[in-house]
Amino acid sequence: DKSYVYSASSSFQRYLTAVGLADGSIRIVDPRSGSTALSFRGHSSYICDVEFSPNGGNNLVSSSGNGSMKIWDVRSLNTNSDDINNADASPNCLISFGGGGQRAPMYGAKWRNNINVTSEPSIYAWSMDGSLRQYSTINGLEHPVVPVKPNKHFPILSFDSSIDGKVGVYCGGTNGGKCKVGQNSIFYLVSL
Repeated sequence: DKSYVYSASSSFQRYLTAVGLADGSIRIVDPRSGSTALSFRGHSSYICDVEFSPNGGNNLVSSSGNGSMKIWDVRSLNTNSDDINNADASPNCLISFGGGGQRAPMYGAKWRNNINVTSEPSIYAWSMDGSLRQYSTINGLEHPVVPVKPNKHFPILSFDSSIDGKVGVYCGGTNGGKCKVGQNSIFYLVSL
């Protein structure tokens, strides 16, 4: 099997590890045994990132090289037993978004940290086109205020936000996204 791993995320509440692969598939692995509990085709292009939701790991977001993102409901997987082989199970895709006007690969997706009763659940996504965008997890629509506008000369390679969700930090590559030995990536702070 020549499927290269591009991303992994663990949900300690659910005893699961999700792995995003180069062939567009997602594997759900039982870290207690190391066995694959489930493997399914997530996207038509390579998986750039996978991340479990902060709500106990009930949902998984995946981002892809074709610019799309999907949210999967993994609650159907029985993870309370010692054997979580769910060969017949398949997670339900709750929403698919980001692919329409998004042409560049979505390098990653991060659940918004400051989820509270008054805020709508959302996901930040960053891409090769240098944009950092925020999407609703309810309807998939992009929020009208884009934290970082596209800049084709500065691809965003990674992103994270503070625990209160008010400040984000992102790192971009230089030289067209090709970081070379001896060159520095640049880190920026952004108000969210």
